[in-house]
Amino acid sequence: RLLSFGNPANLDQLAYTLPGAEAMDSPGIRTVESREPISAAKVFGRDEDRGIYGDLAVFTATSIWAQRDDFEASAGTWDLMTDHFGTLSPHSLVNTPFGLLALGYDGTEDLVAFMLPFGATRPVLISQPIRSTEKLPLAYREFACAEYYKGFYVLSFVPENGTTPTRQWWADLRKFSLQSKAPNYGIGWWGPMDGQCIGAFAIQSQVPDANEFIGGEGNSSYIDELWQEDTLSDNGTDYSIIFETRSMDAKDPASMKTFQGALIGVQAASQQTLNVKLRSNEDESSEDTTVDVGSAGTLVSDTTLVADSLRVGGEVFTEAYVSGANPLFGNRLAVRVDYDGGEYIAIKRVVPIGTKTRRIIP
Repeated sequence: RLLSFGNPANLDQLAYTLPGAEAMDSPGIRTVESREPISAAKVFGRDEDRGIYGDLAVFTATSIWAQRDDFEASAGTWDLMTDHFGTLSPHSLVNTPFGLLALGYDGTEDLVAFMLPFGATRPVLISQPIRSTEKLPLAYREFACAEYYKGFYVLSFVPENGTTPTRQWWADLRKFSLQSKAPNYGIGWWGPMDGQCIGAFAIQSQVPDANEFIGGEGNSSYIDELWQEDTLSDNGTDYSIIFETRSMDAKDPASMKTFQGALIGVQAASQQTLNVKLRSNEDESSEDTTVDVGSAGTLVSDTTLVADSLRVGGEVFTEAYVSGANPLFGNRLAVRVDYDGGEYIAIKRVVPIGTKTRRIIP
């Protein structure tokens, strides 16, 4: 479809240019059997007989419809996939190798993300483990946007008490399977990432680009290059870098634990001060601490680290123990590390330290 757009006279209609047509004055019309205005539309998957033309998904605030036939000007039938939730965030709709993902809306202000998996007839909620972690203002949901990159669905949105999309959560889809048990289906959430105002995502994938993942800041019109090997900077100015573990990750999520802290393996080019935040799934309050780490290896004359392959005995990195003022109670722990950008640093591993415990419930 060359173009799709809404009809202000009939908000339940979606208009689009016909296949092979370039004119906008004779579009096809699809009407959704809902009294709510259409909020978004997206083609996903592949039709068996049409190749590149996939199914059409149309969204309202509280419903999702699918046109699985060859949708021409008047042909085809609609399939109501759900009347419990929809989306108000059209720029969060992203095609992935696993299905169509989006930030949803179900009448609450929780973080609700869903997927229309390939081969499934109904959407599945994938954000249940973290849905109450974030509160999203209703008025700013249209500012949310997302992109898929190397197994991650990266979502940017406006957090509670905010007006710009400065918060990110990354859904790790690399172990996704409908055969896995709900509520996570093998998906792990990384975050929350803070600080960058991302209004749009893009990936450079043409030679000589190196698949840089870039995000545009709508307020300043700058471009942030993420995951590049050189100094991370925006318009020549270094900014704070944040690393997040998988949300509330743990080897044994069923057992309750008392967490004393975490062990962080760091490789740094120079002396660095890390700001570390520990948060358990039971404790709303988190513990903040700072730790200084030095260079993890001998520096050569040009102030660069000796390559790991040249070191006798393999790579070397600093083990830093971090702990808060008080132990944290819960069955999972998340660790956040941030520092001032401009120098090379690598997080090699993060190991929560705690003991299994029991709690008497009155």
